[in-house]
Amino acid sequence: MAFFVVLGFVRFGTESSPNITNHHLTDICISTITIAELQYGVHKSRNVPQNQHALDLFLIPFIVLEFDDSAAQAYGPLRVMLESQGTPIGSLDMLLAAQAIAHSFIFVTNNTTEFSRIPQLTLEDWTKP
Repeated sequence: MAFFVVLGFVRFGTESSPNITNHHLTDICISTITIAELQYGVHKSRNVPQNQHALDLFLIPFIVLEFDDSAAQAYGPLRVMLESQGTPIGSLDMLLAAQAIAHSFIFVTNNTTEFSRIPQLTLEDWTKP
């Protein structure tokens, strides 16, 4: 089973997310979209070199998932559905959800309130025991 880890989990790091140790790292993907958001955080920080190094080390064991054609195809209907229900989510979050849907991945996030609006997602919150 593949797990798709998103920003909410990564912010907490593995120390406060014991559930990560229950899974093989080869089953865990991190989106290039999540990495882009993490890069934003690094470059907005006061210690860019140290934080960049920490991020580089953190990402080493994970599979990086590119936003591909199948995710792009999943995005259109997802956005229309959320807009028609009057329950849109953030643009980057919608792209992440489309990736998880396209690849049938379990979506790992601490933001289950927002992502629970998407019935096609199977959610897990690894910040909770």
